[in-house]
Amino acid sequence: MAEKMKIDPASLGIGFGVCIGLYTFVLGLLAWQFQIGGEFVDLISTFYIGYKPTLVGSLVGGIYGAVDGIIGGVLIAWIYNKSVEKEVL
Repeated sequence: MAEKMKIDPASLGIGFGVCIGLYTFVLGLLAWQFQIGGEFVDLISTFYIGYKPTLVGSLVGGIYGAVDGIIGGVLIAWIYNKSVEKEVL
């Protein structure tokens, strides 16, 4: 039988963390400087306490996004790896 590929949870977690962290940080800066996406920043701020369209608020949102991305990436990789361990008839 062919060898089943697995995903490295740490790598996927870091990749997701960087992407989501940068996204929330840049979105906060855009809302602060150019008033683009302010409503979305307000929506996300209901989950990320302290996330506001300011420089400090953008940093806070970036940190929250990075942590969420890391946790999400690790969970996705773990679920995937568990599913490929199962034998399918």
